[in-house]
This record gives sequence, C-alpha cells and structure tokens, in this order.
Amino acid sequence: MKKPLLISLYLFVSFFLSCENSVDTNKGSNEDLIQNYSFEINGNPSINGWTFKSNYSADTLFTNFSNDVPPSGGKWSVFLIVSDRIVRYLQIKIAAPTGENHFKLSVWAKSYSSIPTSSPGFISLALNNANIKRIDIQDSTWRYYETMDTISAGKGDTITVELFAGTAYMVRATYYDLCRLELLK
Repeated sequence: MKKPLLISLYLFVSFFLSCENSVDTNKGSNEDLIQNYSFEINGNPSINGWTFKSNYSADTLFTNFSNDVPPSGGKWSVFLIVSDRIVRYLQIKIAAPTGENHFKLSVWAKSYSSIPTSSPGFISLALNNANIKRIDIQDSTWRYYETMDTISAGKGDTITVELFAGTAYMVRATYYDLCRLELLK
C-alpha cells in the first residue's frame, strides 16, 4: 500500500515541477526598443539615437548631463532646463512592430522648479504623432515611473518617446535616466 502511494506522490510532484511558470519563462525575454536608454556610451555621456528639440532657433547644442543618477543609473543622467517661453525636449522615433503588441514605458526621473505653478516635466508615448500616454514628473527626488499599453500598429507606423522639461516662468530642470520602451513578450 505504501509503494503505490509513493509512486503517486512522485508522479504528482514531477508533474507540477515540469509545468512552466509563465512569470519565470518571461524573465529577460522582453525586447528593449531604445538602445541608448541610460544616456551614456562606454562611460561617456551621450544622447546618441535621441534628437534634441527646442523652440528657440539658436538653441541647437545639447550638453546637459549630470553625475546625479538614480539607483543602477550608471554614471550619467540627462537633464533639460526651461525658462520663460523656452521649450526643450528629447525625442526618439522607433519603427513600430506590426500587429497588436504590449509595451512597457519606464523611466527614472526627478524635477526642480523655481516656482510651484509651472507645468511639470513629462514623458510621453505616441503612435504616428498621436499621443497615447503621458506621465508627469512631480517629485524632486529620483522616482521610478512606468506605464503599460497595448498598441496596434501597421507597416510604416512609428512609436515616439519624448522627454519634456515642462514649462516655467522662471526655471525648471527635469532629470531623466534609464528610459526604456520594452516590447513585452
């Protein structure tokens, strides 16, 4: 009587150990769509892959990097400073995978403002320039932000991620690091 019970117990345990755990099998299989997510290459600050945008025509050279980084942020973060009527942001455009796909947009960020009435810095996600998501950056200490969404895209569609400094009558600085757009598998 004990032998069949042990065999049954063995088969029961073996069956459950052989079952796949969907959480475990997905680890590390997500695809990072932003190559330069930490704003550094070989230990040097870089916005390679990103495009700097400003509404001020003489504002064409981007050099705003900081050694102030979030946990696991490497050596550099990027920061954008705005003041009266100056708009600045970084943008990256990515060829959208076709079909219906699940994405996670995440970033570490913090923001300082000289006056509390200015609009916050934010990160946005768009498909073919139509905004899908926006996350406002409110904290003055490093904080992790993330959002998930399902996007249906066709051939030739683009996904755009933009990092905005916000607006301010006086001065606002918004710091960003580890900005990822992941295609969830």
